[in-house]
Amino acid sequence: MSKRQKYGGRQKGTPNKVNAEIRALLTDLNTRSLRTLLDKEELTTEEALKVLQITTKHLVPTLQSIEGSIDIVDTLKDQLADLSESELYKVAELIHQRLN
Repeated sequence: MSKRQKYGGRQKGTPNKVNAEIRALLTDLNTRSLRTLLDKEELTTEEALKVLQITTKHLVPTLQSIEGSIDIVDTLKDQLADLSESELYKVAELIHQRLN
C-alpha cells in the first residue's frame, strides 16, 4: 500500500488549537464552579477535591508509562574489563577512600 502525499493541514508536532481552547474553557469552568460551590458551602473541601480528581482526568492528558531497565552490573563489568591493572587499582583506591 503506497503512502499518500499530504496536502496542507497541521504539521507533525503542531499543537491542536481547538483542543487547547476547549481544555482551557473547561478548566476555567471547572475551577469557577468548584469555587462557587465551596463559597456557598454546598460542598465540603473533601467533596470538592473528589470532584476535581474526577474532572481533571478529562482535562489533563494521561501520561503513558515507559518500561525500561538498565543493567548497571553488566555495564560496569564491561567498563572494568577494559581497564588495565593499574587503572583497576586506582578505582579500588578511590572507592576505598570514599567509603572511609
